[in-house]
Amino acid sequence: MSEQKRIAVLIDSDNVSAKYAQFIMQEVEKYGTPTFKRVYGDWEKGGNGWHNAAINYSIMPVQQTCYITGKNATDFSMIIDAMDILYTGNVDGFCLVTSDSDFTRLAIRLREAGKLVVGIGELKTPRAFTVSCHHFCYLNQMCEPEGTLDEEAIRKAVIDYVTEHDGERIELVKINAVLTSRFGNINFDELGYRRFTAFIDSFKELRRSNTFVKLKKAKEPAPVPQKRSGEVTEAEIVQAMSEFFQNNKPQSDNMMKIESYLTDRFGKIDFSRFGSKRFAKFIDRQAGFNRNGTDVTPVEIAESTRITAEIFADEALSYAKDNSPKGGNAGQLNNYLMGKYGKSYYRELGFSDFHAALEKVEGIAVENNLVFVKTDMPAVTHEEISPDKAAEAVKAYAAANMPQGGNIGQLNNELMNRFGKGYCASLGFADYKSLLASIGGVNVKRNRIYLAIVSEQPAEEAPEPVIKAEDTKEENTDIVEVPITEELTEMLVEQEAPTAEKPDMNSLRRDVLNFVANAEKGGGLSALGKLLDEKYGKGIVKDMGFSSMRKLAAEVRGVVIRSNKLYLDEAFAKQTEEIEQFVIDFANSEGKKSIRALGIELRKRFDGFDFKDYGFARFTDFINAIDGVNADRYHVRAEK
Repeated sequence: MSEQKRIAVLIDSDNVSAKYAQFIMQEVEKYGTPTFKRVYGDWEKGGNGWHNAAINYSIMPVQQTCYITGKNATDFSMIIDAMDILYTGNVDGFCLVTSDSDFTRLAIRLREAGKLVVGIGELKTPRAFTVSCHHFCYLNQMCEPEGTLDEEAIRKAVIDYVTEHDGERIELVKINAVLTSRFGNINFDELGYRRFTAFIDSFKELRRSNTFVKLKKAKEPAPVPQKRSGEVTEAEIVQAMSEFFQNNKPQSDNMMKIESYLTDRFGKIDFSRFGSKRFAKFIDRQAGFNRNGTDVTPVEIAESTRITAEIFADEALSYAKDNSPKGGNAGQLNNYLMGKYGKSYYRELGFSDFHAALEKVEGIAVENNLVFVKTDMPAVTHEEISPDKAAEAVKAYAAANMPQGGNIGQLNNELMNRFGKGYCASLGFADYKSLLASIGGVNVKRNRIYLAIVSEQPAEEAPEPVIKAEDTKEENTDIVEVPITEELTEMLVEQEAPTAEKPDMNSLRRDVLNFVANAEKGGGLSALGKLLDEKYGKGIVKDMGFSSMRKLAAEVRGVVIRSNKLYLDEAFAKQTEEIEQFVIDFANSEGKKSIRALGIELRKRFDGFDFKDYGFARFTDFINAIDGVNADRYHVRAEK
């Protein structure tokens, strides 16, 4: 076969083990180049172990929730996608990776369309499906994993991989991917460990921090103090503090870091010899240093970087002009000012937060988290809102996102862009959710909106079958008719809106991150527990399999726990801001902007990036949560 053939690879995770991922991709390359690579499954329930394999071989996971017990929703999702790809005409053949005979009709249809059809499955695959393909490969005969379930070999593989990346923080998912590629799916229970993290924790050579692993380094001997604490004088301590700032050249630094430096140099210092037991009080008595909370700044630097209302206005206006006419990201401006004038600079100006200070600057305006010179503000025109227009827009959005349902946050953004931010109030509703509840023909479940579906048998004289979506709450209902083509008649299944259940881990992860981000001085574990109990009901933490709120918070990347309080990791917060700006720049760039290309670029530029760390089940949901950007299943675009 020609290597130029373009192949769409569709994998049924319910019927094929992830241990064969490497061999599947090798077999596909015999027939051509894989252009579409998708694996279908219920990822909220683990995807049958395909998560790591999908990452390792750049296969796009497609979420398919099983709405009804006993129904295989994955089959229908694969079939519909296969027909979509067929009609685009972008591929020369299909590789169906499954051991299920339900795909026999699909294989015949693709072959009738003149496409190459390759099947890959296990020996249990029924003959009806295998003979429907041009070629069929049996995984059990074609390959077996090279490694064996030998704990010593597995441990050696882990140590070898981590040693190769000595000094780096390695994600657990990468280690797991390496083991899966060599040994197949490993059942750690058979090795005596409850889960993969427990297995990693058993290594004396490794240190794990949440989802990262590093090699332990031998402890260096503590430096010998130059003087014993009883001999050091106040003048020597002040001199050492000045040398600290001269050597490290920070404008300000943390008080505890400075105290640690002094301890290394002089040993533990008893500050009560100088009038107070606390180091903070010692600093406050020194004329050469200013203290703001735990931040310490030399006086000469503090005076040269003191901010005023005039300086703040000049900085903001200059930033807006430098980014004219598209506008500059407000978060980047805030980071720049914090680095130059200190983290609490806006409080020195008399404001509670950065945005409140920004609103008082003449000559600039803020829209969608972008700072504009007022003369550059894009002209915004909004349609006049009416109850009928609002209902029509909501139903159209729900219909366009069936059967998975549409994100109600994204819908709210679209309605604000079309009708203006005050559209709910103009219709007489207190909030957005009250408006949605008043519209018949749609259902809202767990922050997703669905079109209410009622199945009806078509009359005999009707030219073609239709699905009728109507409001089941009122007698007078609007009906939306969606024609079904002949080819898809056998492939559609009646979809029901999912029953509201306990939240998934993605929802909890998003709740925890939002809670920590909104807590200025750290959020308490008890306060977070109260919030989750109020939102999901008491005992939600234990229902999700965690013994305590601390255990739950420890599973969320970017959250640091100190003294029963939660803080946002500074490196994580900085990288998040850089990622958001990169996405905005990507969406505003010239040329075709595909969602797949964006995902590849993000993983290249930001080590360890995973949109699920932010509490999103789908990459498109993560992108749509960023101000100024819209994404559908295939493309990314800037909001107009």
